[in-house]
Amino acid sequence: IWHEGVFPIEEKSSFQGRQGKVHARVSIDLQKEFKKYIYFKTSF
Repeated sequence: IWHEGVFPIEEKSSFQGRQGKVHARVSIDLQKEFKKYIYFKTSF
């Protein structure tokens, strides 16, 4: 699983690795973009 983006250095590239069906990462600065914080419980 790649945890970082792939940045090819050639015009054409081929990557033979496999990733899981669902793997995503979103970077956001909520305070800077929306002037808000987000809170959620991590246990039940």
